[in-house]
Amino acid sequence: MSKSRIKVVAAAIQTRDEAEAVLNELAIIANNKRKVTAQMDGELLAIKDKYQPGLTMLTNTEQAKAQQLEVWANAHPEIFPKNRKSVVMLAGTIGFRLDTPSLVLLNRSFTWAKVLLAVTKNKWRKFSRVKIEVDKDAILARSGTVEKPTKFQRQTLPELGLKIVQAENFYVEPNLTDLEAK
Repeated sequence: MSKSRIKVVAAAIQTRDEAEAVLNELAIIANNKRKVTAQMDGELLAIKDKYQPGLTMLTNTEQAKAQQLEVWANAHPEIFPKNRKSVVMLAGTIGFRLDTPSLVLLNRSFTWAKVLLAVTKNKWRKFSRVKIEVDKDAILARSGTVEKPTKFQRQTLPELGLKIVQAENFYVEPNLTDLEAK
C-alpha cells in the first residue's frame, strides 16, 4: 500500500488580527485535543477497571499453581532425567534454570563501601574502576552567561574545544480554556 502525502499550503499571515485568529483556532484545537484525550483516558480506565480483577485473580492463581509444581518437583528429584534440569510433560515443561552469576555481600557485617575499600588496596586494584567524565554543570557555572561572558569563557573554553550556545526556540502556548465562546 502506498502512502500519499497531502501538502497544505498555509496562507501567509499579514496582520495582527489574522495572527490572533490563527492563535484562537490553535487554542480551540488544543482544547479539543485535550478533551478527546481525557475522554479516551476515561474509557481506557473503565476498561482496565472492568478487566483488572479477573487478571489479578488469574495471576495469583497462576503463581500458586507454579509454586505447587515447584514444591512437587523439589520433593521428587527422581523425575528429572540424568544431567537434566527439566521434564517435558503433556501440558508443558517444568524445570529449574540457573540465573546469571551475580555478587552479593557475604553477610551483614559487610557493606559495598567496605568491599570498595578492600578492592582499592594495591593487591585488588584491578577489580575497581573509575569513570571520568566532563563536569558540564561546573563548566557552565564558571562560564557566566552568553550575554556576559567571563574570562574563563573567553579564554579557557576555546582551549578545551568548547563553546556555550543558547538556542532560541519559537513556541505557541494556547490558553487551555473554553475559547469557543469568544
